[in-house]
Order: sequence, then C-alpha cells, then structure tokens
Amino acid sequence: MSEESPRTERVEKVGDFTVYISGEEAKSEDKENAKKKETLLTFHDIGMNHKTCFEKFLNHEDIKCLHERFVMYHIDAPGQETGAENLSNDFQYPSMKALSDMVGNVIDHFALHDIVCFGVGAGANILCRLALSSKWKEKILGLIVVEPCTATASFKEWGETKIECWQLNSKGFTDGTTKYLRYHHFERKSGKPSQELENNFVDDMKKNINPHNLAAFLKSYMERIDIIKEAKTCIKDKTISTTAYIMVVTGEHSVHKELSEQFFHALSEYDRKKYSILKPDSGASVLEEKPDTMAEGLLLFIQGLGLVPTLRTRSMSRTGSFGSTGRSASMSED
Repeated sequence: MSEESPRTERVEKVGDFTVYISGEEAKSEDKENAKKKETLLTFHDIGMNHKTCFEKFLNHEDIKCLHERFVMYHIDAPGQETGAENLSNDFQYPSMKALSDMVGNVIDHFALHDIVCFGVGAGANILCRLALSSKWKEKILGLIVVEPCTATASFKEWGETKIECWQLNSKGFTDGTTKYLRYHHFERKSGKPSQELENNFVDDMKKNINPHNLAAFLKSYMERIDIIKEAKTCIKDKTISTTAYIMVVTGEHSVHKELSEQFFHALSEYDRKKYSILKPDSGASVLEEKPDTMAEGLLLFIQGLGLVPTLRTRSMSRTGSFGSTGRSASMSED
C-alpha cells in the first residue's frame, strides 16, 4: 500500500462542542475522480478527548484505511479539549441527555445523514440516547458502542464520584482520582491489564485534560439516567429507532460486561437481526487491549451496513473470507 499523506483536521465550534473534522470531501475540481466518502462521528469517554480516546486505534494498521473512505467528525465534550481553560464557575454542565441533543445539533449543523456513530464509555452512553431519540434517529445508519455503561450509577459509584470531583476541583489529579479513572477504563474480573497501557492513559490524561473541567463532565456522567429502561419503554411503545443497526462491544472479562449484555438483550428483544454484540477476550479497554479484534469487528459491522464492501484486512484478502480468526496485518482495498 502506498505511503499515506499527512491528514489534517479542521476545527469548528458548534455550540459548546469542539468538532474536529478530518478526511473532508475533495475540492470541487477533484470531485469527478474522487470516491464518495461515508460519515463517521465519534464521542469519547471520561478522562479523555477525541485525541486520546480514538487517535491511536484509528491509526492502527488494521483500520487506518478508513481515513481514505470516511469523513470523520470527532466531538470533544465541553471543556475536554487538549489545553482547555477552566470552564466558568457559572457554566451549567449539560446532562447526558442534553449532550446527546447537542450531538443532534452537530448533525443538523453539518447536514449529516447515513452516519456511523462510534462511542466509548460515557460517549457511548450519549450516542445511545441519540439513537433512541425521535428527532435524529433516522439519520443514524449504524452505532458502535464500547462499554456503554447504560445503568444509573450505583450508590457506591455516586459516593466515590462525589469525592473524586471534589479532589479534581481542589487538588487536580491525585493518586485517588487517577485510581478511580484507571478502574473505569481498565478494571477486569480476571487477569491484569498492561501496566504500560495504564501508565500511558494516566500520562495522556494529565497532559491533555483539564481536571476542573473533567470534574464537571464526571458529575454529569454520574447523574446519568438508566438507558436500559428507556430502551425497553421504546420497544414496548414501538418508538425505538427503525433505522440504526447497533453493535455493542464489551470485554469478556470487563466489570461492565453484564450491563452491556443487558442493553444488548433489551435491544434484541425488538429485532435480533439489527443488533449484535462483540466480546473480545480482554478487560474493559478493548480499543487498547484488543485493537486487532476490534478493528475486524468494526469493519465487518460497517460492511454489514453496505459500506466500503471492498475494504478488508490483509488476512481477509488472503483467505477470501471475512471469517478469518487470524491476526490481521493491515487493511487494503481489493
């Protein structure tokens, strides 16, 4: 495969969101020879922004050719941008539901349609709410949600989060706050994640994320409403999205596995053909611990939507099948 040219991002403010756009359509003089591009929209987890949550995975050798076929809209939650200044004390941080409506405003602002949405953790939770909305659901073609954390916070989580938010505001990143966020991203029921991955996460967070602003986002996440109940209500009332296909992703040993499975089963009661679940043999941090498995699952899901049918990993090309279980070396077009 030829060497890729450097990719650039265009940055736009849409309300309180910062949106980073890469892979935009060719200029008018080039459109005759340009391939039509699809649309991917991402939303990150707590303690992260689009750069620290998605950049490494989307540049993984098994998935990086998606850049050539998609225009990507990466959304950073308010105040979570790299180098962000403190949000003002009178800034009312949006609820998770309000954040999902704000994503809908981004969709309207750029006149997007047939969108593939990709969210992790808190971002997955926000995009799930968007897919269940009556206003924007018809514009979403597919939704990939990694550890969507769809239930309300437990009393234990609520108490711990209150303490960590106070520490983030008063002391910044402490051993306690980093331990709390490590747990959210990496805790598992068996085995241990790579210490290097954990350390890299903490380093990236301290380098890129404003602790004062993170406390506000964390508080909003802690006050989330149960999506599973909402999904079941939508199913009962037949108002659930009739358009979006959804892939739920959870690590086989993840502490979030049960809730992710509950959300999947709530969806599949409505239409088993439209909803799937991927459970790599890893902890909670699937993008970091199993990027090759995640890449192949994501690609197969996108192709199931009828997009980029000729794009495949090299192992798929060698076998002539999308059912390969071997490690994929990279992605190419036939």
